[in-house]
Amino acid sequence: MRARACSQTSWSTPKFRQWLEGNVIGLPAHAPLAKAFGYALRHWQALVRYTESGVLYPTTTL
Repeated sequence: MRARACSQTSWSTPKFRQWLEGNVIGLPAHAPLAKAFGYALRHWQALVRYTESGVLYPTTTL
């Protein structure tokens, strides 16, 4: 069922970036959600590379 839901979702990285940029504006700067949005925007190239590659795996190792 999850695969079906994912295949029906129309998701694009430009739309997601616009959504992040539009929604971070009203958040307090030190709010955890604002920090998460900021992190995603600061590391946008890595996020896009990960989502567009079928080979890269998520990791927390630095």
